[in-house]
Amino acid sequence: MSKIKAKLVKVLPVEQGVSKAGKEWKKVTAVFEESENTPNYPRQFAGVIFGNKVDELWPLLAIGAEYEVTFDIESREFNGRWYTDVNVWRLERVVAAQPAAAPQPAAAPQPAAPQPRPQQQRLSFNSADIPGADDLPF
Repeated sequence: MSKIKAKLVKVLPVEQGVSKAGKEWKKVTAVFEESENTPNYPRQFAGVIFGNKVDELWPLLAIGAEYEVTFDIESREFNGRWYTDVNVWRLERVVAAQPAAAPQPAAAPQPAAPQPRPQQQRLSFNSADIPGADDLPF
Protein backbone atom coordinates (compact mmCIF):
# COMPACT_ATOMS: atom_id res chain seq x y z
CA MET A 1 0.00 0.00 0.00
CA SER A 2 1.09 3.53 -0.74
CA LYS A 3 0.27 6.96 0.67
CA ILE A 4 0.04 10.33 -0.98
CA LYS A 5 -1.15 13.79 0.10
CA ALA A 6 -3.78 15.15 -2.27
CA LYS A 7 -6.75 17.51 -2.47
CA LEU A 8 -10.21 16.13 -3.29
CA VAL A 9 -11.37 17.74 -6.54
CA LYS A 10 -14.50 15.82 -7.52
CA VAL A 11 -16.70 12.94 -6.39
CA LEU A 12 -18.56 11.03 -9.09
CA PRO A 13 -22.02 9.56 -8.38
CA VAL A 14 -22.25 6.25 -6.53
CA GLU A 15 -22.50 3.25 -8.85
CA GLN A 16 -24.23 0.09 -7.66
CA GLY A 17 -25.45 -3.18 -9.05
CA VAL A 18 -25.67 -6.93 -8.57
CA SER A 19 -22.87 -9.33 -9.49
CA LYS A 20 -23.35 -12.54 -11.49
CA ALA A 21 -23.23 -14.36 -8.17
CA GLY A 22 -26.18 -12.30 -6.92
CA LYS A 23 -24.23 -10.10 -4.48
CA GLU A 24 -24.94 -6.38 -4.35
CA TRP A 25 -21.99 -4.06 -4.87
CA LYS A 26 -21.36 -0.32 -4.90
CA LYS A 27 -18.46 1.94 -5.67
CA VAL A 28 -17.67 5.62 -5.89
CA THR A 29 -14.87 7.29 -7.80
CA ALA A 30 -13.11 10.24 -6.16
CA VAL A 31 -10.80 12.49 -8.17
CA PHE A 32 -7.76 13.80 -6.28
CA GLU A 33 -5.12 16.35 -7.25
CA GLU A 34 -1.56 15.91 -6.08
CA SER A 35 0.71 18.95 -6.37
CA GLU A 36 3.26 18.44 -3.62
CA ASN A 37 5.95 17.02 -5.93
CA THR A 38 5.11 19.15 -8.96
CA PRO A 39 3.45 22.41 -7.80
CA ASN A 40 3.42 23.96 -11.28
CA TYR A 41 1.92 20.87 -12.90
CA PRO A 42 -0.58 19.26 -10.52
CA ARG A 43 -1.45 15.66 -11.33
CA GLN A 44 -4.91 14.22 -10.95
CA PHE A 45 -5.87 10.63 -10.32
CA ALA A 46 -9.16 8.84 -9.84
CA GLY A 47 -9.37 6.59 -6.81
CA VAL A 48 -12.05 3.92 -6.49
CA ILE A 49 -13.76 3.34 -3.15
CA PHE A 50 -15.49 -0.05 -3.26
CA GLY A 51 -17.90 -2.09 -1.16
CA ASN A 52 -18.36 -1.36 2.55
CA LYS A 53 -15.60 1.28 2.32
CA VAL A 54 -18.13 3.52 0.52
CA ASP A 55 -20.29 3.72 3.66
CA GLU A 56 -17.22 4.16 5.86
CA LEU A 57 -15.48 6.89 3.84
CA TRP A 58 -18.46 8.73 2.32
CA PRO A 59 -18.98 11.02 5.35
CA LEU A 60 -15.32 12.08 5.20
CA LEU A 61 -15.45 13.35 1.62
CA ALA A 62 -15.32 17.15 1.29
CA ILE A 63 -14.43 18.87 -1.98
CA GLY A 64 -11.31 21.02 -1.60
CA ALA A 65 -10.10 19.25 1.55
CA GLU A 66 -6.56 17.85 1.81
CA TYR A 67 -6.19 14.15 2.58
CA GLU A 68 -3.51 11.59 3.09
CA VAL A 69 -4.81 8.88 0.77
CA THR A 70 -3.82 5.25 1.41
CA PHE A 71 -4.26 3.20 -1.74
CA ASP A 72 -3.02 0.29 -3.76
CA ILE A 73 -2.82 -0.20 -7.49
CA GLU A 74 -4.34 -3.29 -9.10
CA SER A 75 -4.18 -4.30 -12.76
CA ARG A 76 -6.04 -7.17 -14.42
CA GLU A 77 -6.37 -8.53 -17.92
CA PHE A 78 -9.70 -9.12 -19.66
CA ASN A 79 -9.99 -10.21 -23.28
CA GLY A 80 -6.43 -9.18 -24.07
CA ARG A 81 -6.78 -5.68 -22.56
CA TRP A 82 -5.37 -4.46 -19.26
CA TYR A 83 -7.33 -2.43 -16.74
CA THR A 84 -5.83 -0.60 -13.77
CA ASP A 85 -7.61 0.64 -10.63
CA VAL A 86 -6.36 2.86 -7.83
CA ASN A 87 -8.18 1.35 -4.83
CA VAL A 88 -8.58 3.78 -1.91
CA TRP A 89 -8.47 2.05 1.48
CA ARG A 90 -8.16 4.94 3.90
CA LEU A 91 -8.55 8.71 4.00
CA GLU A 92 -7.05 10.89 6.72
CA ARG A 93 -7.87 14.57 6.61
CA VAL A 94 -4.76 16.76 6.67
CA VAL A 95 -5.25 19.78 8.88
CA ALA A 96 -3.01 22.70 8.04
CA ALA A 97 -0.94 23.75 11.02
CA GLN A 98 -2.20 27.03 12.42
CA PRO A 99 0.60 29.43 13.33
CA ALA A 100 0.74 29.95 17.07
CA ALA A 101 -0.94 33.20 17.94
CA ALA A 102 1.36 35.69 19.60
CA PRO A 103 0.33 36.33 23.17
CA GLN A 104 -1.73 39.47 23.40
CA PRO A 105 -0.34 42.09 25.80
CA ALA A 106 -2.57 43.22 28.61
CA ALA A 107 -4.89 45.99 27.55
CA ALA A 108 -2.32 48.56 26.61
CA PRO A 109 -3.52 52.14 26.67
CA GLN A 110 -4.35 53.31 23.22
CA PRO A 111 -2.56 56.45 22.09
CA ALA A 112 -4.77 59.48 22.14
CA ALA A 113 -6.21 60.49 18.83
CA PRO A 114 -4.15 63.27 17.29
CA GLN A 115 -5.58 66.68 18.03
CA PRO A 116 -6.15 68.94 15.06
CA ARG A 117 -3.49 71.60 14.77
CA PRO A 118 -4.72 75.10 15.38
CA GLN A 119 -4.75 77.20 12.29
CA GLN A 120 -1.87 79.59 12.14
CA GLN A 121 -2.71 83.21 11.93
CA ARG A 122 -1.24 85.01 9.06
CA LEU A 123 0.22 88.30 10.06
CA SER A 124 0.19 91.08 7.60
CA PHE A 125 1.72 94.44 8.09
CA ASN A 126 2.40 97.51 6.21
CA SER A 127 5.87 99.01 6.15
CA ALA A 128 4.30 102.29 7.26
CA ASP A 129 3.42 100.55 10.55
CA ILE A 130 7.09 99.93 11.35
CA PRO A 131 8.98 102.90 12.70
CA GLY A 132 12.16 103.52 10.80
CA ALA A 133 11.18 101.14 7.99
CA ASP A 134 12.26 103.70 5.46
CA ASP A 135 15.82 103.52 6.84
CA LEU A 136 16.31 99.89 5.75
CA PRO A 137 19.01 99.38 3.12
CA PHE A 138 16.95 97.13 0.95
